[in-house]
Order: sequence, then C-alpha cells, then structure tokens
Amino acid sequence: MVDDIGDAPRHVSLRRLVPNLITTAALCCGVASLHFAIKDDWPRALGAVCAAAILDALDGRAARLLRVSSPFGATLDSLADFVSFGIAPAFMLYHWKLGSFDAGGLLVAGLFTLCAALRLARFTAMAKKGKQVPWGQGYFMGMPTPGAAGIVLIPLLLDTSRKLNAWFPQFDVPVWLVAGHTLLVAVLMVSRIPHYSMKGRKISRRFVVPLMVFVGIVAVAATRDPLLTMAVLAGVYLLSVPVSVARAKRVATGPALSVAKKAG
Repeated sequence: MVDDIGDAPRHVSLRRLVPNLITTAALCCGVASLHFAIKDDWPRALGAVCAAAILDALDGRAARLLRVSSPFGATLDSLADFVSFGIAPAFMLYHWKLGSFDAGGLLVAGLFTLCAALRLARFTAMAKKGKQVPWGQGYFMGMPTPGAAGIVLIPLLLDTSRKLNAWFPQFDVPVWLVAGHTLLVAVLMVSRIPHYSMKGRKISRRFVVPLMVFVGIVAVAATRDPLLTMAVLAGVYLLSVPVSVARAKRVATGPALSVAKKAG
C-alpha cells in the first residue's frame, strides 16, 4: 500500500491508506497498553489490548474489501501484532505478578514474547511460500496471537474485574498458576494444533437466532463488567481447542487450502 520505491508516484489515494491507518492505530493501542501498565492502570491497559484486537480484525478485511493488499501492509500488520499481542501482554503480566518470581518471571514473560515472534515469523514465511494447511480456512495452525493475548491475560482480567472482586473479596491468583498458564499459551502458539478461525466459516440457519441471542447476552454482560466478559469469552475459546482438534481431524484428509495471509 505504501512502498518505499524511488519511481513510486508522489501521491497515494486515501483508499490505499485506510488499512495501513487501521493497523497503525492498532500498533498505537499496543504501545498505550504499556503506558497504562506502567501506571498500574489495568482496566485501561486491558482495554487498549482489546481495542488493538478489534482493529487487527478490521485492517485485513478493509484491505480485502478495498482490494489494496500489499507486502508492506502484511509486514506492518505482523509488527503491530507482535507489539500488541506479543510484547504488551508479557509486560503486563510481568509488571503485575510475574515480577515476584524475579528471573523466573522474566524467563516466562520472555518465552511468551519469543513464541509470539516465532509464530508470526512462521506464518509469514508460509504465506510467502504458498504453503498449505490441511484443515481449510476455518482453522489456524497453532493459537492466533490475538486469541493468545486474550487467553494469557485471563488471570489479570479476573483480578481486575469489579464484579468478581465484589463477590469474592479475597480472590487472588497464585503467581505459580499465572506462570504455568502463560507457558501453556506460549506452547499453544507455536504448536501445530488446529484452532478455530472465524474466517470462511459458515453457520447453519437453525443456529442464527441462538447466535443473535448469545451476542445480545454478551453485549449486556459487557455493559455490566467488560473485563469479566472478556475473561469468559477467552476461556470459552481456550476450552474449544479439544473440539477444534477433533473436528479438524475429520477434514484432514480433504483437499488442503492455502494458508491465510495474516498470522492472526
């Protein structure tokens, strides 16, 4: 979309810039989450990561809708994902709880960031080489980085939830559990385990109304306690992994489809 080439035209249409602007906003949200985490302002830090995830879901769709995809945009998207979903969650968890583990906590946070980078690098290379996945567009190979960011932040989301703290005033997540949970998510990112993807997925007509009711319930719950709602949704996605593995095995022998452009 924006290429540093000597003979490139001096003017670029705004339409070509829209996906890049969305990606840039997502990157800035990731940086903002670091700023709020330093100040222990966890609701805003978590909200910034959530905003980055929403923008990340929009930039690729905007590029396809406007037909302005480019290698520059794909590279910028991967860099924004690394900051927002690789660096920011690890920093937040270390500053919140893992820091009490000293070197051990730094190692856990560092491994999460490393696995996020490896996942993004692997899928960028696969996309460039045109490699294929055996399960179709309805699946990712390994946990996508936005999903991993949401799942790894479940302990912090629960700890920051107003409703949960009102119901359980003494609620506290042990640091060893946070460390183990972080390592699990890091392994899932670089694994070859199939995970559900919404891209290209269709839904039966009989599930349309229940889905609309579910979305309405989620919207109402989010107005009451957005952090707890985010934690529940992230937990549901984590619990869906065994189901996605079982369903993916049924289509593993079918025709392989090209891997998605985005690393997730």
